Amino acid sequence: MSNESEKISKQAQNWAMILTEEDIDGDQLRAFQAWRAEDPRHEEAFQRADRVWRGIANMEHLRRYAVLPETPSLSARIKNWWQAAGTPAYAGGMAMAFMLVLAVILVPKFSGYDSYSTSLAQIERIQLEDGTHVTLGAKSKLKVWYQEDSRRVELVAGDALFEVTHNKARPFVVLTGHTETRVLGTVFAVERDPDQVSVAVKQGKVRVGAPIKGASTQLDDGGARIITLGQGVVADLDGNVGEITNVDVDSIASWTHGRISYEDVTLRTIIADANRYSRKTITLADETTAQLRVSIAFSTDDVDKMIKNLAIILDLEMKQNASGDLLLQKR
Repeated sequence: MSNESEKISKQAQNWAMILTEEDIDGDQLRAFQAWRAEDPRHEEAFQRADRVWRGIANMEHLRRYAVLPETPSLSARIKNWWQAAGTPAYAGGMAMAFMLVLAVILVPKFSGYDSYSTSLAQIERIQLEDGTHVTLGAKSKLKVWYQEDSRRVELVAGDALFEVTHNKARPFVVLTGHTETRVLGTVFAVERDPDQVSVAVKQGKVRVGAPIKGASTQLDDGGARIITLGQGVVADLDGNVGEITNVDVDSIASWTHGRISYEDVTLRTIIADANRYSRKTITLADETTAQLRVSIAFSTDDVDKMIKNLAIILDLEMKQNASGDLLLQKR
């Protein structure tokens, strides 16, 4: 490539970059139009550069799946790379650069996260770096990472009560499988079971559903639910959300006070929670037993009493092995 062609290519790259800026002014636009009209080669070089630049810029939405440094921003890093690429060999160099940027964007989302977990019967209150408080239930696990435009956590297992610090520019998002709970500032509880997630709101408003794609602002799209004070929903881990129900605000995250209450839930759900507080492992004999429904409350420090009450209410047979573990089945 001749020196003149190199110069034109560099100018075209700079113009393609400048024209994506939100604060471009009239003088810059007039200067661009004048440069563009000077030589047919300018237009040709600009079209090449613009196609590559817009291809990179349009991948901005993928940042939500990546962990990127707070500074410099993605745009700044691409800009620095572009300005340094003074002698691109277009056919190979631009393609290679494009793939390098893609590789940076697609960094696995959990590299560099903070992880918190609790053990059997342990409840722990944690303060995150943005001031948000999280109370983790027994045998629960949470992963936390921050991006420029959002604050993200994944509830890997168990229960968590979130008291979120308000930040309109950086929504707070809780992931449970492919279900997303998104808030700006509120107090809400999330419980993750093996095959579903339950969300209930004590204060404010949250969105529960599949993750928002790209720059969409449609919070209730794709079957998502918007729930507020005294409401709750149950969703599967693929983002499919059930109907909104009313919940007793005082019962939300009652486990933080050592008591858990249920209203018309499956035995599977109750036993999954009980196993996070019991030193005995409790199992259910079959799916028929697991799907039995009941309303009950119990103290987290007296799981044995709750199991005995369940056996009476549901007419269950309890079998205990040599290790003390329990098997429950319908008589």
